[in-house]
Amino acid sequence: MEREIVTDESQREVKMHGTAEFPFSIGYEDILYYDGKRFACHWHKEIELAYVYSGKIKIQVNHKDYIVSAGECLFSNANALHMGWAIDDQSCSYFAITLDPSMFGREEGIIRKRYIDPILENPSLPSFLFHDDGDWQSTVLEKIRGMELLYRERPLGFELEITALLLSVWKLFYINEKDCHLSPDIHAEKYDRMKSILSYIHGNYRSKITLYDMARAANVSKSECSHSFKDYMRETPFEYLLRYRVEQSIALLEKPDGTITETALSVGFTSASYYTEVFKRYMGITPREYKRARETGK
Repeated sequence: MEREIVTDESQREVKMHGTAEFPFSIGYEDILYYDGKRFACHWHKEIELAYVYSGKIKIQVNHKDYIVSAGECLFSNANALHMGWAIDDQSCSYFAITLDPSMFGREEGIIRKRYIDPILENPSLPSFLFHDDGDWQSTVLEKIRGMELLYRERPLGFELEITALLLSVWKLFYINEKDCHLSPDIHAEKYDRMKSILSYIHGNYRSKITLYDMARAANVSKSECSHSFKDYMRETPFEYLLRYRVEQSIALLEKPDGTITETALSVGFTSASYYTEVFKRYMGITPREYKRARETGK
């Protein structure tokens, strides 16, 4: 079954992670479960820890690319843009821990102010890759695996034990923070522009969209819009628009009474033939072949 990340028009993920009482969750994933063997660019206010236990995956967080291999864990800070791809179309199994900063207490509390917010708000720490270094990072990885086991088996008091492990992990992260800094992230304004452009595309993809429309949404010139978008997304705004239209068409294709032409027009393509051409470019098969495979269960 294909997976997708549900977002609002700004590409903020809208799925609730955990509950209001315990805002902590773990999702078990394989990159091949996603259409196109990739998960789309998105962001959320929660912290994310992606631990790979089989294979390897490419993940981009803000402007930094990572290859995350088995036994490693990628920290993505709150509000960071991130997306991921399969490597050579190979499977990669991982679990993603997502937690709200409220796990660490009230915003006005000393724990948040002294130990949590300095990392959450650090422009040099949008992400960090934990690997088995035989020292503190190895200890962090061991504790992350411990949290996953507790979450999966849920013994009595598992919430207390997970919280204790999480605080222990954060203490190690805080103590060693200066060793984790990337180059200062000077692209904050660019990320805001990206969110504006993405928001415009996602809110208007069913209609005709021009580069001028996208640029105006971000209050930049057409050349800056095109350059910034490609620099971050590794594809042009129009390539992304076409891919997004294809992704949005999947759910419509799976409806038994929908036609290829109706699907094409409803997601912004001007004809069924052009839709078929673009769909095959990104999905490897035609919409009709995809629809037939879904209907037959093959």
